[in-house]
Amino acid sequence: MLRHLMTFSSFILLAATAQWAPASAQNAQVISILVLYTDKASVELERRGRRIEDEIAFIGHMQNRIFASSGARAQVTVKAQPWNEFNEDSHVLAHLRCDPSSLNCMDTNLQVPLLDMIAKKTSSGGEFSIGKHRKQASADLDSLRLWRGGWDTLGGAGSRLIKADLAAGPAAAAGRAYLSLIAVEKAWLWWHFAHEIGPNFGLGDDGHDADELIERDGFGHVDTAFPFRTVMAGDGACNKAGFAACLRIPLYSNVDPAVTYLGFPIGKPGYNEAATINKTASFVAQYSDHLP
Repeated sequence: MLRHLMTFSSFILLAATAQWAPASAQNAQVISILVLYTDKASVELERRGRRIEDEIAFIGHMQNRIFASSGARAQVTVKAQPWNEFNEDSHVLAHLRCDPSSLNCMDTNLQVPLLDMIAKKTSSGGEFSIGKHRKQASADLDSLRLWRGGWDTLGGAGSRLIKADLAAGPAAAAGRAYLSLIAVEKAWLWWHFAHEIGPNFGLGDDGHDADELIERDGFGHVDTAFPFRTVMAGDGACNKAGFAACLRIPLYSNVDPAVTYLGFPIGKPGYNEAATINKTASFVAQYSDHLP
């Protein structure tokens, strides 16, 4: 519990140093996100003095602050529900399970095939009932919380919105499994939610595969002089500049000179995620109207 409170306090301190812009409700597109959590995830957090419902409510609040402060015209409403149809012990294949003794918990690649497996079963009407929950909640997106079995696991993975989806229209796109997956061991880190739902809006990580993006500049920004990085950016550029890591700030990249962090630009040509969010938010907000 103390660790959680310290993280919360650190984030509030960090947020206070950023230029928090007021949310513009009349201009923001509202996206409904259903957060499904397993019984094991809830129980394991309770054992550590953390309530999963409180954490989910907290990240929803912080996500709206991040959108607004980044100049992104989007807001989220977050609904939390138990996900009884998924059991980590029986549904996570052995080669995807976290094994602290082998240190594979730190292998981020384990998260990607796990999400892919869940997404395929979801798209084919599989036994995990994600589509049913989403339909009942009239949610645009799904975010999953499960227990990976070790406190050193990395965050998760997300399903990316691509150009072909926009061309197909929201009715066709709504049927795809736009999921984000977060291991609850690290869910108290504010940026996991912001980072993992980024691909659902068409964002990329750190400058790779620009041709696949809806906008070629939908990447996170890194400042190696200060140093810091926006939500979606990795540590690669910081490492090359001689830093072990860069401070991750609660903002998506934006080239607008009026949107800064401590007076520093949070974007540059080629790195402008706010523009992508502003283009795709209205599209994503229509999914709930077209659920199969």
